[in-house]
Amino acid sequence: MAYFDDEDMEVTMLVKNEAFVFKIPPRTAAKGYKAADWDLANPLWSGRLTLTSKCEQMTIRLQNPDGSLFAECPVNSSDRGPESVEPVLDSRRYFVLRIENGQGRAAFIGMGFNERNDAFDFSSALQDHKKNIQQAKDLKVEAARRAKEPKKDYSLKEGQTLEINIRPKKGSSRRRRRAAEEEDDDPFSLPPPPGSSSSASTPLSAFGAAPTTTTTTTSYSPAGSVSAAPAPTMVPVQASSSPMDDLFSGFDSNFASAPSASAAA
Repeated sequence: MAYFDDEDMEVTMLVKNEAFVFKIPPRTAAKGYKAADWDLANPLWSGRLTLTSKCEQMTIRLQNPDGSLFAECPVNSSDRGPESVEPVLDSRRYFVLRIENGQGRAAFIGMGFNERNDAFDFSSALQDHKKNIQQAKDLKVEAARRAKEPKKDYSLKEGQTLEINIRPKKGSSRRRRRAAEEEDDDPFSLPPPPGSSSSASTPLSAFGAAPTTTTTTTSYSPAGSVSAAPAPTMVPVQASSSPMDDLFSGFDSNFASAPSASAAA
């Protein structure tokens, strides 16, 4: 069973720290009670409400601030007998509880909450408990019905074999081939990456003529006069293995020709 497996375990279903008790007049109509007939401005008691469940029995306990018991209401979850909790006709925050003193005597008191959410939680806990009881009964009936049914033996007898035929779906290989052909004919498909043979460096000549460098020198005479330098000489530079190597080689030569900080000092 899904519920009430441990009959000795008591579960706390709900705790509300503020609840009020009112003295109610005798019922005058068969329809029910009305909170408007109570003296709501002067509650008889206020304290904590605890809702506990043990097996199929639910109990409402009204406790004083020091933890002592003020009143106790055993909830009647069956369809027979008097109602233990009855909502009033004119409000959703007030209820009538049938309390017992443990000696066979019972009395009816009014109970309510200041907040509607507290009253909603209280009603939901009562309904959930009834649903759990009904579900446990249904599971018990279902288990008894299955116990009476003859058990079926699905095991293989001696000498019996089990044969399973798995056939491939028709047209599956054809669809795969067609998808591969469509992928090859796709004009927007990217070319494959170059192989190891095409990873050789590209000669600089492929990008144009070999670059040349121009060097200009100026000579100074001892008297301080400046003489004209000879005509610039065009010195061909050998092409490196790749254009990227030429960029780095030029950077290295410029860095080597720059005076260091120690030399300048």
